[in-house]
Amino acid sequence: QPTKGNLRLGKIPESQIEKIFSTLEQNHPHFSEIIEFLREQCQLSQLFGDGVFRFPAFVVDGKPGIGKTYFVQDFSKLTGIPYQRIDCANTTAGFEFTGSSMSWRNGKPGRVFDAIVENGLLNQIIVLDELDKMSISEQYNPINGLYSLLEPITARNFRDEAINVPANFEYLNWISTCNDYFKLPLPIQSRFRHFHIEEPGKENMIKITQSVYKNLLLENSWGVNFSSTLPEGIIQFMVEKGLPPRLSKRILQDSCIKAALRSKGSKQSDLTNIELKISDIAIGALPKEKTIGFL
Repeated sequence: QPTKGNLRLGKIPESQIEKIFSTLEQNHPHFSEIIEFLREQCQLSQLFGDGVFRFPAFVVDGKPGIGKTYFVQDFSKLTGIPYQRIDCANTTAGFEFTGSSMSWRNGKPGRVFDAIVENGLLNQIIVLDELDKMSISEQYNPINGLYSLLEPITARNFRDEAINVPANFEYLNWISTCNDYFKLPLPIQSRFRHFHIEEPGKENMIKITQSVYKNLLLENSWGVNFSSTLPEGIIQFMVEKGLPPRLSKRILQDSCIKAALRSKGSKQSDLTNIELKISDIAIGALPKEKTIGFL
């Protein structure tokens, strides 16, 4: 199967670096250590390399719903470097990474090879989501399929089982997420730099809630009809509930629908600059207890 265009390496323009990482700091203040790490890697590629964006493999661990996947999505969108998410909780065999021989009835290329064929970018981001939940047994150990991809020497001459042609995969950028770092096998721990994300404090939660709302509006065509900022009362209400980003986004989206219907029902002629009210919040969707405690 041909690639959609020539294989290439993605670069981040030097003029965009500060804007990208300033936005990440604003949207994800509790990810400051990772953001600084990635900023340094980006600057390093500009100083001593050819501008091709690469970073050492790292793992992000923290409680569910703390914003790990949301951060990766935002990072990918801002840098323009696409990502391929692999759900490790549902990965049962190593051939999902390395491919399986076409001599088998169900033989096919692995997910990594498919990702490169899809967009032709050799240094895209491969996200191993919930790596600690991968099912491992004596008979099947999917993680074994990762080692040849994670080691630079073997990645330079990687052979997908289905294609059986050497290819250079050393430019891939690897991020894994997990809820419990210490459940990962030691050989995997040694191949990933470790970042632990703590629950955000109240001040950071205010920034995150506003950021989630802002991105929600940008992602939907109807977003132009709403006020660009959340009222302070709404922010305080949601922060006090200790809502993680994933749940905040869902509740805010439902609330925007209620606000739009409310505005239409009031026979407002111009459905623009709609502002959310406390009464628009989908109370039934809120957890009975805080899901994130303030630090």
